[in-house]
Amino acid sequence: MVAADYPFVGRRDELLRIRAAGERVRRGQSQFVVLEGLAGVGKTELMRRARDSFPEWPEYGVVLSRHQRATHSAVLHGLLEGSAVACDEASVEEIAAKLLRGAQEFEAPMIVSIGELHHADDFSAELLWQVLSTLVDSPVLVLMSAAPSARPEIRRLAQLAQVSPQGTHIALAPLTLDDVKDYLGICTGFAVSREAAARVHRATDGYPLLVRCVGSWLQSTPMGRRGIDQAIRHALEHEDLLHIRTQLDISLEGVGEPTGRVLDILATAETPISERNLESILGERICPRELVQTGMVRWDDASCGYALRMRAAGRGLIGRLSCKERRDLHLALAAVLSGRESMHHQVAAAQLDPEAVAAERLHEQLVEAGREAAEAGDCGEAFELVRLSARLRPDVEGLTRLGLLAVSADRRKDLVEFEPAVRALPASAGRSALLAMLSIQRADPQGALKELDRRTDLSGEESGLLLYAQTLSDVCGHLILLGVPSILRAR
Repeated sequence: MVAADYPFVGRRDELLRIRAAGERVRRGQSQFVVLEGLAGVGKTELMRRARDSFPEWPEYGVVLSRHQRATHSAVLHGLLEGSAVACDEASVEEIAAKLLRGAQEFEAPMIVSIGELHHADDFSAELLWQVLSTLVDSPVLVLMSAAPSARPEIRRLAQLAQVSPQGTHIALAPLTLDDVKDYLGICTGFAVSREAAARVHRATDGYPLLVRCVGSWLQSTPMGRRGIDQAIRHALEHEDLLHIRTQLDISLEGVGEPTGRVLDILATAETPISERNLESILGERICPRELVQTGMVRWDDASCGYALRMRAAGRGLIGRLSCKERRDLHLALAAVLSGRESMHHQVAAAQLDPEAVAAERLHEQLVEAGREAAEAGDCGEAFELVRLSARLRPDVEGLTRLGLLAVSADRRKDLVEFEPAVRALPASAGRSALLAMLSIQRADPQGALKELDRRTDLSGEESGLLLYAQTLSDVCGHLILLGVPSILRAR
């Protein structure tokens, strides 16, 4: 965000639970809280807001980093900064006893915060478990944040928070659609439509880090030049995605090879896949428990299948695969799926390796299926099928056909992926119309009019004349809404 303090929405219940734990500490009871969630879900900000709820309490804090996994007793060294407790030679039990004796002397409440707990070394994790499972009547609030981890040392700390009377375990879920709508409304200063908020929610999976990138772009871009789809593209290209992708190692640590392959399949699929189909591709049984422990997978009731919680993590997983591995996964998915889903993966395989499928026959099938769907009045399905055919063969005829269906199905925003292919086309009415449509999606109707002006010779039997006429009408409508009719009169 441009502002130093960005909106905080959708975490009221979680914050109230932490404040309730704080009130018990105020009465002399020890409490500890584990915030668990994938990177980008908002653990750090919730920790900050929780600490701000008790501004008068002293705090001792440490944020661990990946390299500290190899540092003996990194948590204790970070919290005490080299003071009285010597731990290099002492046992876990000896240090735990000394810390517990010291805690009994506390009279005023205090906070101990440990960020990125999943990076804790084994000694520190064992020490924390012993202290937290014994600490009862000292005014200490321990706040910890962690990504889901298959490491037993970290898992049992999260489990302790779930069963201990002194513990609170908060599994942070992504923001809801209503939360995203509220967030964007605060950023833009006006009411955001539910449809626009839904597009952001779908693209970001509701993860605050990505929603914040959308809001930041909207807040910093002048009115008349900003659009939801541009903001989404900015968010998905933002450097903060690197933070999310580097956290993959944490979730994958300790994961067996079959479960790792299941994650690769789900990342490639992008849609829920049934247990039966996963096992068919894998050639063996899957381990649902291990899948869930990664924190990366959710069960989708509607489709009775598994899916990744976060598509940004999926893109990170795919980035680790070779072209051959990706091609083979697409072909395996095409073999177990049917209809458009199967054809989608055949097209993806062909884009990676033109020899992987009979591309010409597949293209003809997609065009014919798209024509039948359009004749049946299902413009959305027709658009999806013709979009797949255009990915196989992005020529002027296919892209113009796609542009016409984008108008009928109100899917103009989905033409953005084809911009490089459109710019590579020879000059034609269809090319000019498609470039103008893309300019409209960038909230630049005057740029769209310039694109249309580049094509002055509209004689002959050019296939894009209908799309050109439709686009010219759309552009004029946008210009009138912006109050620039003088430009139109000049033409």
